[in-house]
Amino acid sequence: MSALNSRIRAFLTVLAIATLAIIPAHISPASADTSSDTSLSVFSVNGTNVTDNQTVTLPENTASVNVMAQTTNAAATKTIQGDKSLSPGYNPLVVSVTAVDGRTTQNHQVNLYVITGASDTSLALFTVNGENAVDGMDIFLPSRTTSVDVQVALNNLDASWVVTGANNLVTGDNPLTVTVTAPDLSTSTYQVNLNVAPNTDVGITSIQVDGLDAQEGDELTLDPYTSEVEVSVVTTDLDATYEVYGATDLQPGENELTILVVAADGETSKEYSVTLVVPLGNNVELSSFQIDGNDVQDGDTLQVPSASNVDVNVETADPDATYEVSGDTELVSGDNLLTVTVTGADGETVATYTVTLNVLVDTGLAVFKVNGSDVVDGDVIDLDAYTTEVDVTVETIDPDATYTVDGDSGLLPGENELTVTVSAAEGRSATYGLILVVPVGNNVSLSTFQVNGSDVSDGDSVELVAGSDSVD
Repeated sequence: MSALNSRIRAFLTVLAIATLAIIPAHISPASADTSSDTSLSVFSVNGTNVTDNQTVTLPENTASVNVMAQTTNAAATKTIQGDKSLSPGYNPLVVSVTAVDGRTTQNHQVNLYVITGASDTSLALFTVNGENAVDGMDIFLPSRTTSVDVQVALNNLDASWVVTGANNLVTGDNPLTVTVTAPDLSTSTYQVNLNVAPNTDVGITSIQVDGLDAQEGDELTLDPYTSEVEVSVVTTDLDATYEVYGATDLQPGENELTILVVAADGETSKEYSVTLVVPLGNNVELSSFQIDGNDVQDGDTLQVPSASNVDVNVETADPDATYEVSGDTELVSGDNLLTVTVTGADGETVATYTVTLNVLVDTGLAVFKVNGSDVVDGDVIDLDAYTTEVDVTVETIDPDATYTVDGDSGLLPGENELTVTVSAAEGRSATYGLILVVPVGNNVSLSTFQVNGSDVSDGDSVELVAGSDSVD
């Protein structure tokens, strides 16, 4: 191989010198044509068409070749270098084309290889791990074999050889190839199949459950409410496979996690188990908290109408948690403390949620009477003529409420408005109104009737002094 490498380096050096030698310093355009076409319409060596960078093998002792090179643009110019004085080995043949524009140039090159020796590519020696090998044979290797030692000797000392496939072996078939190249570039390939036996190893070097290291038979305590875990396994033999069972749908308490390892041979297997303990829940949060249909939170203050109790609706985030409600009954006017105590499923974790219920004073009327008769807001009540006042009886529903009555006296003929105003301590009030109708009077009797200072009645006779012409 070293002799071949030396010849290649010498060829590249000659190629570089030849390329520099044929680059023109300046070419002036021959006509007004400014074409930049530098392609060849014909390019042949010894009558055989060739393409750029092609290698042409020539017989031993060839000293020159016949080159045909015709430019596509007939006005372009060309020079040919390397068609004569050939030496054994590689020789660059370069056709340099200068376009009509006088500036654009292109080198078209092929490699002329003059044969220097025989084309023998036979093997004098071929061994794998010290054992003789022949083309096409199967070589069986122990499991875990990753490389082999290959020894090669050639009958032609000027030929070279390359081995591929001797390293990075995997279980099963691995092709190993020896490629021999003669000085005339003839090649032969010799191949054997390296069969690496599958492994029966079912060992495990690492188990991790949600990032926690574990071993066969371990008991791992997880966080409450864990329903699934991520399991990572590293087998001793990387070609072994594994399946994990019991990593999902975890329930409070003990859960068995099983790892089934199958060796690379596809038959040998082993199970590993780890116990996963999921503690009972400690979540004491509320997913819903309502009082009389109103959403509330811990620490809120809620105003509620006058009532003796409220309706409390609670849902815990953990359905297995329990709760107790106090302070939702026997409410009084003003502030009342309602408490919800939640106990986690673990029976230990406790949380308390409180809401202040501000019970409003009821401004309703329990009793509303006029002159002993029940009335309601908005009634119209007809009274007797000449009525100047009425008797109003009022009792509030809430004893803490106060009230005032206006318009129960000083009544006049016609409509009179009577109002009862009920007031609560927090400033709220309610007004109840009535219309009292007093008819216009129909009394035509006399309370006083005198003639000349003496009382008289209807139908009386009055004696006057003689000569009287009028009376008082």
